[in-house]
Amino acid sequence: MGSAVLLTALIGAPLLGSALQARASPSQQVLRALALPIGAGVAFAAAWLLLAQPEWQLVVGGWSPVSLTGLPLAIASFQPAHGLLVAWVAVYSAHLLMDGPANSRPADYALLTLALLMAAFADNFITLLVGLGLVDLSTLYHLLRRGRSADMRTAWLGLALNSVGVLSLAMLGAVHAAGGGSLHLSLMQLSPSASPILALAAAPRLGFVPFRLPDKVESGLFAQAGMLSAFFLLMRLPQLTLPAWFYGLGIVSALLCLLLRDPRAPHPAIAAAGAHLAALSAALATPGAIAAAASAWLLSVALLNLASPRAAVPRRDDLILRLLGAACLVGFPFTVGFAGQAGLFSLWAAQEATHWLLTFGWVVAMASLADALFALFAAPPPSPATCAPCQWWMSRLSLLIPVAVFSAFPTLLGAGGWDALLNRSGLPVDVLLRLTALSFGALLWQLRRRWPARWSAWYERVAPALNLAWLHELLAGVMRRLHRPCQSVFAILESDSILAWAVLIALVLILLARAGGP
Repeated sequence: MGSAVLLTALIGAPLLGSALQARASPSQQVLRALALPIGAGVAFAAAWLLLAQPEWQLVVGGWSPVSLTGLPLAIASFQPAHGLLVAWVAVYSAHLLMDGPANSRPADYALLTLALLMAAFADNFITLLVGLGLVDLSTLYHLLRRGRSADMRTAWLGLALNSVGVLSLAMLGAVHAAGGGSLHLSLMQLSPSASPILALAAAPRLGFVPFRLPDKVESGLFAQAGMLSAFFLLMRLPQLTLPAWFYGLGIVSALLCLLLRDPRAPHPAIAAAGAHLAALSAALATPGAIAAAASAWLLSVALLNLASPRAAVPRRDDLILRLLGAACLVGFPFTVGFAGQAGLFSLWAAQEATHWLLTFGWVVAMASLADALFALFAAPPPSPATCAPCQWWMSRLSLLIPVAVFSAFPTLLGAGGWDALLNRSGLPVDVLLRLTALSFGALLWQLRRRWPARWSAWYERVAPALNLAWLHELLAGVMRRLHRPCQSVFAILESDSILAWAVLIALVLILLARAGGP
């Protein structure tokens, strides 16, 4: 019962706060000022209290497809997902506090949070698939409400790619169940031959090439939620060893995002590349490590965001918080980001030749990420103050608290304590490779500063070939061709004679199904 109350508060408190703020009269200044911060604070506290709850299990709603699948739609406690959910609520609360209900649409984010809850705490494979589908539909609904043609095109392409992944996973689950295997995630043991299917389902959600979509706002909350659903998927099936090409795609995708970034706005590319590199933690096959890497990425991207409204606070304070976010993102020792990837290179070392290729690619990608971070810090000062200092500090504290707590106690994410992490083999190599990559990144940033004209000329030559616009046009053309027959079918279904056709088809099927035939 306690967990149900906390889940309800987590979803409904921001909605109630925004509704009270919108309905408050001009004379009720205190209510208008405090309703939304209190709602966001209640959701943030509920996420932390849910982390401290003992094991729990809930059936979602009164409807469950038991007759079809033999399983209800149920959610249950899962420790790594608890910590990652705290990170999501912290980012969501900070966004709500800074932008307000008019710009953030709390109803859209409440629906998205509900979908993420189902994917995070799914008790069985059916609930996991339903959660992933709801995340996709929530994102599509949000983008369609914005009404911009570029967003709509991106939304439909994303839904098509993700739907193929969900359908592949559904077929995989059906084959597994037909063979007598359990669909309960705690008992589910898939064959290693299913690893490529899992990789193909996760790659579009993470935005790997060639699935990276055009005009995608990688730093937006809905885009981050799509990537977060991929981390939940990898966390719930850790026993599958993903193929090496999945990690190669992640490294190449991070490099493309960073090389083709807009020099005037590097943050979206940093957000996308950080997610790609965080996904490499799946090689550790530990849900806690994946949760730590994903939490570090999600919180760091929010701390580094310069596009959010600013307050009249000392620039030194803002710089310190952004430096902390950068340290977590690159996996500086004793941060939650490092806890998510500790021991990764010693694991890759067992893969012989593949290890050296992946390690070299990781160093190059991390150096490019460091170069982008240096460019972000060297950007012009933020825009003039547009929010109150107390409002800004509340949003920053909601991000700073989970960063500090998870960095000090990675066991809350299921990643193990620092004593166990520091005793892993290959740890000095991890630290050395990170320092090497950061050094190369600083050198690359200096080269960009000294010869900006040459870099601009190189960008103009290479960008058209690497931005994959031709592939996006091809995919859009395929969707337009598929839309035509579907449109004709819908025209028939919506006609006046559809009822007569339905009765006729039903009679034919009944006659054919009779024991003696028609």
